[in-house]
Amino acid sequence: MTDVRREGFSLMEVILAMSILLGGVVVLGRLAAIGAKHARDAEDLAKAQLLCEARVTEIVAGILPAEPVEEEPLEEAPDWMVTQELLPLEQPGVIALSVTVTRAPEEFANPASAPVMDNKKEVSVTLVRWILDTDATGGQSVGTAAPADSFSEGAFAP
Repeated sequence: MTDVRREGFSLMEVILAMSILLGGVVVLGRLAAIGAKHARDAEDLAKAQLLCEARVTEIVAGILPAEPVEEEPLEEAPDWMVTQELLPLEQPGVIALSVTVTRAPEEFANPASAPVMDNKKEVSVTLVRWILDTDATGGQSVGTAAPADSFSEGAFAP
């Protein structure tokens, strides 16, 4: 008899290679899902920051009043809630304006508004800015500075 030698891969080698390939695809698929979840979280956080900054800017510009607000929906984004607080400081004539923008996890569980996502956390951003106290500055608007009585340009008063 002649010794016949076959060229190519055995069935065992093909099965092993396919299982390694399948394992790699499964791992990459899971990593892609995790990356997409983190991208959505980052997008939500960025939106919350923009909404919060816009609200603070509207208050400082005098478009909105500087007054306490408790869990009020934003006009431009009704699924986001805003809370405003005016906190006293040790410095006279200055108060701290605290603005918090929040979207609760219940908003994410609604299939009509967004796809259902597991382990979704509440998104909340708080900005604090010191502003002039209108009561202490004689009713002057929030975004303007008080006039300097004893200062002149380029010189300091004693």
